Amino acid sequence: MDLNKLNKIVDLVNKQNPDLILFAGDLDAELLMFSNADKNDVIKVLSRLNAQYFKGAVLGNHDYSPPGIIPSVLEKSHFSVLRNKMVTLNISDTKLKIAGIDDIWYSRPDLNSLFSGQNDGAPLIFLSHNPDIFPNLPDFVSLTLSGHTHGGEISFPVLGSPFVPSKYAQRYRKGHVVENSRHLFVSSGIGTLSGFRFSNPPEVVILELRRETQKNKIQNTKPKRGFSRDYIALIRKYFYNK
Repeated sequence: MDLNKLNKIVDLVNKQNPDLILFAGDLDAELLMFSNADKNDVIKVLSRLNAQYFKGAVLGNHDYSPPGIIPSVLEKSHFSVLRNKMVTLNISDTKLKIAGIDDIWYSRPDLNSLFSGQNDGAPLIFLSHNPDIFPNLPDFVSLTLSGHTHGGEISFPVLGSPFVPSKYAQRYRKGHVVENSRHLFVSSGIGTLSGFRFSNPPEVVILELRRETQKNKIQNTKPKRGFSRDYIALIRKYFYNK
């Protein structure tokens, strides 16, 4: 992804006049380090992202090595990097909490410590690069936002994607998931590892949040069907053993 495309993405986001901008990770430290892009140019572009109340981010599994690069770029672009951290916003006299954790492939976040004493009835948005943590979250987390899966990159009708980096396969591949009245949204993101997408376009997700009532309440969404495992892991294992 070049700076021209990044600028177009920023323009697209800014046209929505968002209250919050939340980034679920994977700017990719290694590619940024070894590309021809100047980090200061990337910072200049990302700094143009305008949110009325808050810009927050978490690190993805591609953001840790080489260390320090991505946190620095995000912070200089005026993002709050939520590394096992919670912030409280006051929006029109209403309290809103936003929490985020380090990637679960690279650390073991202490959820008990993060959420201790936070069940006070205020809406809480939780940001985790990897959606696999969703089943372990407390019921008072209003909404979990994740990325990581890229929507499987290549998706087939009925079968879904054979390449979802999640132990839950299709379950958290993409989109809005509700389990026992708990909400998760997984974005398929903008970039790719393979450089190819099929039946799974890149996306900037705009969410409009409303208070839950008995009329609009969703208990569960239908599970996504298709491939029951992640074949990326099998392919890696095969070539590694070879």
